[in-house]
Amino acid sequence: MKLTSSSRILIGLCLGLVFGIIYSISNTEFLPSLPAYIAPIGSLWVNAIRMVVIPLLMSLLITAIAGQSNGKVVAQLGGKTIGLFVSFILCSSLFALILAPPLISQLDIDPVASAALLQSTGFESTSSAALPPFSDWLVSLIPSNPFAAAVDGAILPLLIFTGLFAVALLRIEAKQRQTIVEFFSAIKAAMFVLIAWIMMLAPIGIFALVFPLAATLGLSAVTVLGSFVAIVCTLLTLYMLLLYPLIAALTNISIRQF
Repeated sequence: MKLTSSSRILIGLCLGLVFGIIYSISNTEFLPSLPAYIAPIGSLWVNAIRMVVIPLLMSLLITAIAGQSNGKVVAQLGGKTIGLFVSFILCSSLFALILAPPLISQLDIDPVASAALLQSTGFESTSSAALPPFSDWLVSLIPSNPFAAAVDGAILPLLIFTGLFAVALLRIEAKQRQTIVEFFSAIKAAMFVLIAWIMMLAPIGIFALVFPLAATLGLSAVTVLGSFVAIVCTLLTLYMLLLYPLIAALTNISIRQF
């Protein structure tokens, strides 16, 4: 029986946890630098994922907007999409704010293990960083240099520029617009091919990410991380289940069809 991509990723995750925990409790002197040798493989895989994000998002947005012949349709669809996106962000934030603290309070977290996990992931130095003023954030939404925004990974400003660029394409000659749309359509197709290659290596990448973490931090820190993942998965599942009665109440789409 051929395993699905999700099954292979789950196997890689479990193997990384099991072998990492065994390595951490065995106190073996065999290959003491093994986690350090494996960790770069996981970093390479994560970098490969990040590599395709910006070209894919830009090409998807440009082809979706500039590929339409009717600007009014684009405006209506864009307005509804943005409104729905903002609504979901607000609702999910409120949902997590209400339910997450009681769930987290039930956990018995070892302070030493928690500190070790934060230090290993680099969040210890950034967790207390002050948020920028709202005015600075608002000004940064319009990038003065879209190429610099792409280099810095500033996704939201880059998408705003890309959306404006795509809308501007609707105002030029159809032949010129079609040339650009076809160019980005080819980029989109190539990115999907790259993503398929990257996902074929996902079990190896996940193993290489999890094994050094488990081998270095041990069972206690992995338990903290696992508890957090369990809470996140629980909240996501509950939030998704709430969509079904919401769809039934506010739309004409049946729950079965949704």
